[in-house]
Amino acid sequence: MTAPTFTRAEKLAELRRELRQRENVYPRLVLSGRLKQEKADRQIAILEAIAADYAEAIDADEAAAAKAAEEAQARAVEAERQHAAEQRRQEAAEQLRREQNARVRSKARAAIVAALNGLTMRPGQTQAEATADAIMAGAVRHVRLLL
Repeated sequence: MTAPTFTRAEKLAELRRELRQRENVYPRLVLSGRLKQEKADRQIAILEAIAADYAEAIDADEAAAAKAAEEAQARAVEAERQHAAEQRRQEAAEQLRREQNARVRSKARAAIVAALNGLTMRPGQTQAEATADAIMAGAVRHVRLLL
């Protein structure tokens, strides 16, 4: 069976309860002669010193916890800042990609329009075939421009 564990605060509360009890009981024991005043004072002083040690440890624990919480908050703020910066970088890259695609589409349209303006039909060729040839020629010119 595992021994019970107690927090420092629980131990300190029990020490303080014991001190109060001794402060109430010891005067009667001293008056009855069953306890010397020096021994009573020493035992109470020892418990007060132990209680002070626990109170100090609790304060140190609370300070460490507060510091850890501040550090965790600072890390969270920094992570959020980095995330926001990454979002902005991604949005800028996406905007650049959209602009590049728009320029490519514009050049392709211009090449197709130029090809259609210079549309010549071979004998026996339908207008649809001539248009398709012109579009392909414009697309080929556009691809060459990109390379």
